[in-house]
Amino acid sequence: MATPQNGAVRVEKRGSRSSSCLGDSDHMICDSIVTCKSTENIEDRRGSRGSLINKPPPEANVEVKLKKEEVRLDFSNLNELPTPVKDSKSKVQYDPTNQSASIKKLEHPADKSLMLSFLVSIVFLLVALVLFGPAFAIFLTLVPLGALIKSTCSCCCVPQRQQGCCPTLLTHNETYWLHDSHFNKMVVQCLITLDYGLTPHRIQDMINARLVCAENRSGQRLYPRFSQKVVELNCRYAWLNDENFNIENHIVVMPKSINSQRALESYTAELANQTLPRDRPLWNIHILPRYLEDTCVVLFRVHPCLTDGISLVRTFFKSVVDNHTGCNLKPRFSQSAYVFNVIRAIVVGPLVFIQKWLLTRKDYNILHGPPLSGKKVVAWSEPYSLAKATRIKQVTRSTLNDVLMSVAAGNLRTYFQTVGVINPYDMLATFPIDIRSETIHIKMGSKYAMGDIAVPTNTEGAIPRLWELKHRMDEIKNSCDPIVMHGAMSVLMSLLPEWICQKIWRTILNKSTCLVTNLQGPDSILTFASREIKSIIYWMPPRDEVAVSISMFTYGDEVRMAVIADKAIMPDPEIITKDFNVELDKLAMLLANRRIPGEHMSRRIEMSNEDADNLNDPSMEEIQGKIAEVQCQLQDLKARLDQEVASKYSEEEELLVNKVESLKGEFRELISELRRKKSGDGPLMSDEDDECDGELRRTSFHVGKRAPYKSAESG
Repeated sequence: MATPQNGAVRVEKRGSRSSSCLGDSDHMICDSIVTCKSTENIEDRRGSRGSLINKPPPEANVEVKLKKEEVRLDFSNLNELPTPVKDSKSKVQYDPTNQSASIKKLEHPADKSLMLSFLVSIVFLLVALVLFGPAFAIFLTLVPLGALIKSTCSCCCVPQRQQGCCPTLLTHNETYWLHDSHFNKMVVQCLITLDYGLTPHRIQDMINARLVCAENRSGQRLYPRFSQKVVELNCRYAWLNDENFNIENHIVVMPKSINSQRALESYTAELANQTLPRDRPLWNIHILPRYLEDTCVVLFRVHPCLTDGISLVRTFFKSVVDNHTGCNLKPRFSQSAYVFNVIRAIVVGPLVFIQKWLLTRKDYNILHGPPLSGKKVVAWSEPYSLAKATRIKQVTRSTLNDVLMSVAAGNLRTYFQTVGVINPYDMLATFPIDIRSETIHIKMGSKYAMGDIAVPTNTEGAIPRLWELKHRMDEIKNSCDPIVMHGAMSVLMSLLPEWICQKIWRTILNKSTCLVTNLQGPDSILTFASREIKSIIYWMPPRDEVAVSISMFTYGDEVRMAVIADKAIMPDPEIITKDFNVELDKLAMLLANRRIPGEHMSRRIEMSNEDADNLNDPSMEEIQGKIAEVQCQLQDLKARLDQEVASKYSEEEELLVNKVESLKGEFRELISELRRKKSGDGPLMSDEDDECDGELRRTSFHVGKRAPYKSAESG
């Protein structure tokens, strides 16, 4: 970097790799000169804070020259930069939260020094081994003793009105999420939109039957926490049955005045400011029977200590909806990988925890640092095609979580630029990591650890941002950090008083700017009480002093983003949600001409399968024989049906009608196949095909052949 002279700041970058690193197709700028003259004040979009954002000095000319092998920023005629002002009455003050980062070129992974990385790893391992000895000794002696004392106190302090001893205790992770902070209430909200036609009483009965009172074959409650409340014991908290449980206390009808999306957003935001009462089970449902004429809205509110997102989704789609389905969840760790990561966490855990607690720097920007108000605002995006997002994932050989996280980073960058920060720094984001080693038998409860990642908001360009975030996510996946943080919480909760543990974890998690979650839903459309579920929107609450929470949820063939934020910090979250689809479209456009790995091979395999199917097609003589057989069956069924009509209606008549309709369908398929054979095995589009899907169907004879047997069995 050149030395500033006479108020000029110059940043130079030379080298053959700079053009390749910055050569993203959406940012190919060569031999161009951009001159910006600013003499007006930038409008302050954050009226609640009452401060100017990035107000440039008057008469400042900014000239940017970009060439293939040289990037130069030349600030000429710049009078002076804003400096800290101690006088509180001054209108223009230096605000470090609004400062832009210096422009720097992207560093290719091949340019990084392998020797330096190796030396850092060796030093890290040596320090970890030094700390391992005393930490392991403390673990073996104090942790079992502390756990025994707390368990004994809990068993001895059960209220007399409760039957039995040693109730179900809250896990350490659930205990952490139990308490509200001064500005953030711990409430997970899920907004479900259904077809119109359900009354609050009908929804109440179905929730009571399928969720609250659901039992297994042994007569035990499947989800007892929906009828249990949290009771504070001497040393711990426990789940105890609510003797005064009444489901009517958990069903609320929304006001009829909610007749627009803006009104629904305001109502949802107002509920986010309200905590769930602790004297009853920690959940409730708000119902709007008629919303925008043809839909019904159900807002499900649940405390995060009752269950985490994955188990909540599994419970909902396993027991509540009509067509029970799974979400095809894949475990984050295999059983062997989980054991290996536990061993690694024991060795390097003390050093990793000290690094997170004491050595990680706290973010300070416009979204993290200014005081919170405690009032919430919410917003959600329009649905985006999950198929398009999946193609982006396949082309880039990344995961869907990588794609959505990089898009969220781009949305945050857009927001910063909107409020005046042209080139924001990278910011720390907290995200939950599922540490289950199997997903077949998922029980209710919180089974995740909180990880953190520096999202690349400082990186310009959608493609470079995706590559950078994927690289950082791969480092987290290959590390044992999630196991370390989960184990550290259990150890500290066993050893120390709760208020000390809460203070330590607030220090760790309050260093991040936002919370980002990505939850996978079912890939098929579901129904509830024979009403189609149109959309599902999900909000995870932020913790303590974190002001912004970004949640993404996939359902059917769509993915949505939802944002909940403190009104004093982010009064306009719709900037982020509207930019969500824009960023995804940008990625899809940039990768439109890239093929999915193995795409051509798959097409060749499909063509070979089509040829094999054609070889198995029946001949014209076989088709004519089957047509004659179907005609005989139709005549026999017609004669039997005429006899049934003379008598009263019976189930046998219904079976005969179903069989007749099935045979008619098979007859039409055979006729179409016979016509195709007579026309020289060319394609023939029937009226039925055109009405169904508008595409040519391959070997429709086999579809029709299987139809009557399926109908007969169902009948």
